[in-house]
Amino acid sequence: EQEGDNLSLDDLKKEYNALLNRNNKAEEFFSKGEVKKKHILELYKITIGLSDLRTNIENRLGREMTKEEILKGF
Repeated sequence: EQEGDNLSLDDLKKEYNALLNRNNKAEEFFSKGEVKKKHILELYKITIGLSDLRTNIENRLGREMTKEEILKGF
């Protein structure tokens, strides 16, 4: 059973939006050049989470997410 199987589509979208927000903050942080190994590992977790959520959301929607949904959320 994949993570998120028990969540509603709305909950999955909220989780996606929250991770997307963290991803955007990480990009801003990384651009300042203060990167350590722990930051890279955290960004990796965010990236994997976004990917898993995207797959789950697309399965629920019965279509691929649009470029705008992927980049800006719901």
